[in-house]
Amino acid sequence: MRIYHNLASMNLYRRYKDNLSAQSIAHGRVSSGLRVKTSKDDPNAMAESQKLKLQIRGLQMATRNMQDGISILQTADGAMGNIGESLQRVRELMVKASGVTTPEDKQIIQDEVNQMLEHINTVAESTEVNGVKLLNKPTSENPKALNPIVQIGAMADEKLEVPFFDLSTDGLKIQDVTATDFGGSLIKLDDAINKIGEYRGKYGAISNRLETTYNNTNAMSIRIEGAEAELTGADIAYEMMEYTRASLLVDSGIAMMAQTNKFPQDVLRILENIKSR
Repeated sequence: MRIYHNLASMNLYRRYKDNLSAQSIAHGRVSSGLRVKTSKDDPNAMAESQKLKLQIRGLQMATRNMQDGISILQTADGAMGNIGESLQRVRELMVKASGVTTPEDKQIIQDEVNQMLEHINTVAESTEVNGVKLLNKPTSENPKALNPIVQIGAMADEKLEVPFFDLSTDGLKIQDVTATDFGGSLIKLDDAINKIGEYRGKYGAISNRLETTYNNTNAMSIRIEGAEAELTGADIAYEMMEYTRASLLVDSGIAMMAQTNKFPQDVLRILENIKSR
């Protein structure tokens, strides 16, 4: 026994501080759900976690981009369907004009044809998403008619360009369709109708690709998020066990320090007993 240095109490205090620190760490991990909250907890895991988070957030934004891309394609497809129906009506009128008709009848037919052609131009001009026109060629007056670029992944080169088609009467080359030249007009209309079918097929294929890529990207994001959770997430069962163990040791340390702090008094009592003899 020593009076000047209570080594037993000091040793217990050192272990008490270690157990108190372990208790605090376990409590923080349980309350936050994270094993790695700062870089000092695990520098390597923190570095890997940051890379995974970068990829996760990129993939999540890519899925939103693809949803927007699908919406753009659906909007364009609906407009092309409407233009296709208008072309079918114009073709019917051309066939009607080739029958037994008077000049007055042809003029009436031409008036309706002109209205339908104007409608096609209106649809091509007004079809847009977020200010980007989809079915009209870019001009100095209309600089927003651009090819939409869809980012379909977290990396810079993972992108898809949605093709642009000019579906105005100029783009379809039907601006000079007339009831008097129904033969040449029918050829131009058939070509325009075939183009509409071809363009809708391309947009449909791109839409299917985007939906498939969206499902794959979404699943990939979930898997990478799980991997990131394995790196930085806390095992709650294990941390609760550590917290309970540390709490017991802290409590027992306090009790034992209360006992060891009495050692100097015990030495004094021994000395008093010797003196009394």
